[in-house]
Amino acid sequence: HPQLQQRELRAWCDNEGVQVVAYSPLGTGTLLVDPVIGQIAAKCQKTPAQVLVRWALQLGVSVIPKSVTKERIVSNLDVFDFNLDKEDMDIIDSLDINHHFCWNATEII
Repeated sequence: HPQLQQRELRAWCDNEGVQVVAYSPLGTGTLLVDPVIGQIAAKCQKTPAQVLVRWALQLGVSVIPKSVTKERIVSNLDVFDFNLDKEDMDIIDSLDINHHFCWNATEII
């Protein structure tokens, strides 16, 4: 997700041929109300979830957003009819604050 982008890890995975899969790409729902994401979503006439999924896909990250409702699952898949422009990608990229919403693997060992 935009607040924990792990650029070095993604670069290593890309170099080694490892496909990255987003874990909690919507920030456990917290990013759905982020005002920056909301502004971009309004501009693109998409939901915040769609913007977050599209952002990750444009970075080459596989995304499996969690939802329990059929409508949201369908909506989350409706991301192939638009692209985020460079300005929007850069704005979302600037949200990185190394924030873990879930567990932090570096604290396990």
